Amino acid sequence: MSSTSNNPFGDLETDFQKVEKAGPGMSSGRIPPYNAYRLMCVPFESKDGEQVDKEFFKTPTGTKAVRIMFEVLEPEKVEDEEVKGRSYEHVFWVTGPNLPYVKRDASIILGSDLTKLEELLTSVWAGKTVECGVKDESYNGFVRSKVTHFNPWTPEKQAEKKVDPKAETKKAAGQKAATAF
Repeated sequence: MSSTSNNPFGDLETDFQKVEKAGPGMSSGRIPPYNAYRLMCVPFESKDGEQVDKEFFKTPTGTKAVRIMFEVLEPEKVEDEEVKGRSYEHVFWVTGPNLPYVKRDASIILGSDLTKLEELLTSVWAGKTVECGVKDESYNGFVRSKVTHFNPWTPEKQAEKKVDPKAETKKAAGQKAATAF
């Protein structure tokens, strides 16, 4: 997809290269409340029946979009409902007004700044992790969840945790050592 003629985004590609990323989303930078999810991009079955980690599509009106799929890693439950392991799709609507947001959010998820729209299709999404805030909103009588923001997030690796194996045996301040019986 290196040539412009093969680029499905057409004229939007030039606009994307000129536009600045949008500023921070609704997150204040602090850890979001219970409606924050830690997610991993996962492969999914495309409309053509193939396993993919992203899918380009056009709506009947001509709007271009890229679909990715997330699996919830954390939390395990929200309000007594099991959410860990659930899959959720996220769609990047590639329109002129959305370009700053596409640029910002895709860069956060992929972990590097995008310089071209076609990188949405050439980048590897599977395995990328992110934290996102979610809120419910009502539209025409339907309630749906909407992403409010993305934050960079990497799961802690067990090997990186430094645990002092003698921590359990150290005396707390002001305590006497235990005696054997």
